[in-house]
Amino acid sequence: MSTQQPISTADRITARSQRGASALVQFVVLAVAAVAATVLGWVVAGVDAQSGPLWVLAVIPAGIICFAAFLLATTWSMRAAVAGVAAPRVGGGVLLAAMLACGAAAVLVRAQGDDVPQWAWAVPAALALIVAALTLLAGARRRRGAARRVRLRSGRQVEATITDDGLAAFAPSPNPKIATLTVMFYDNAGAQRWVRTGALQAPGRPLGVGEMATLWFDPAHPDDVSRILIEADNGASRIIPATVKS
Repeated sequence: MSTQQPISTADRITARSQRGASALVQFVVLAVAAVAATVLGWVVAGVDAQSGPLWVLAVIPAGIICFAAFLLATTWSMRAAVAGVAAPRVGGGVLLAAMLACGAAAVLVRAQGDDVPQWAWAVPAALALIVAALTLLAGARRRRGAARRVRLRSGRQVEATITDDGLAAFAPSPNPKIATLTVMFYDNAGAQRWVRTGALQAPGRPLGVGEMATLWFDPAHPDDVSRILIEADNGASRIIPATVKS
C-alpha cells in the first residue's frame, strides 16, 4: 500500500520513451567512429607489398573503435525497438553508413596519388548508399507506425483483462522473453472478445493474468484487429506496439 498515486501506464510509456542516450553522446560516438573509419580507409588503401608491418598498429585500434561504436549504436536501436525508449538519432544504420562513406572518401583521396584500384572506394561507397537508403526506409516505417498509434487512440478506449501471459510457452528462466499475451475486452454490444499481442515479459515481474491493459478499438468494426491498439507497462514488462493478432 502506498499513500501516493501509482504511475499510470500512459505515464510509464511516456517516461520510458524519453530515456535513451543523449544527443551529445550520440554525436560524439558518430564523430569518433567517422574519424576511425577515415583512418582505417586511408591506411588500408596505402598498404602494398613493400609496406612495413607498422600499418597494423593504426588498423587495429581504428577497427576496434569502429566495431565498438557500431555495437553501441545497434544497442540503442534495439532498445528503441524492444524496450520502448526514444529512437536514437544515430542508430546502427546511420553509423554504418557514415563509417562506410568516410572510409570510401579516404580511399578515394588516397587513390589520387597512389595506384589504388577503383573498386577499393567504389564498393564501400555503394554499400554506404544502400545502408543509408535502408535506414531512411526504416525511419519512414517507424514514423508511419507512430502516426498509426496516434490515429488508433481516437477510437473507443476500454480496460482489457490479460487472460494469458504467454510465459507457459518458455522454459523457466530469469531472461526477458518476447511472449504472446491474450487479452479480453467487451465491445459496445457487451460481447466478449479476445485478441493476442506481443509483449516483452520479464519473468521476475511479468504482465500477469488478471492485470489490466488499456485497449482502443473501432466501435463500428470491433473484430478488425488492424484497428485495435493495446498498451500496458508495469515498469519491467510491456506490450510491444503494432503486434495485435486475431
